[in-house]
Amino acid sequence: MQTSFVPDKYFVVTLRIIPSLDLVREARVQRGGAKPLIRLIPSKIISRASLSNDLPGSLAELGEAVLPGIGQRTVVAEAALEGKTVAEYSSVCPARTEFQRLARGVAKLLTGRIK
Repeated sequence: MQTSFVPDKYFVVTLRIIPSLDLVREARVQRGGAKPLIRLIPSKIISRASLSNDLPGSLAELGEAVLPGIGQRTVVAEAALEGKTVAEYSSVCPARTEFQRLARGVAKLLTGRIK
């Protein structure tokens, strides 16, 4: 009987994340609590790619919360080359909105408004 291994579409992502998750989960067990906190942040999302659109849901299946993601956008690289934040570089762009959503998610986490 021949068996074959067919990885799912996030196999490489999972291989890179699982060791880190294992370390965090072991620390939680040793400390007897919910800390350290971990949140997964999808990045370099390409809005027209089905793999990117499915990524947040697939990350959530790993059992940890997922914060808003950041798309792969030229403006992010351009702003970095200019030594500016995305907000400083361009007042109206999707990347700015994405970073604002992520910042709000982090702020809620730090102030205890989300777990």
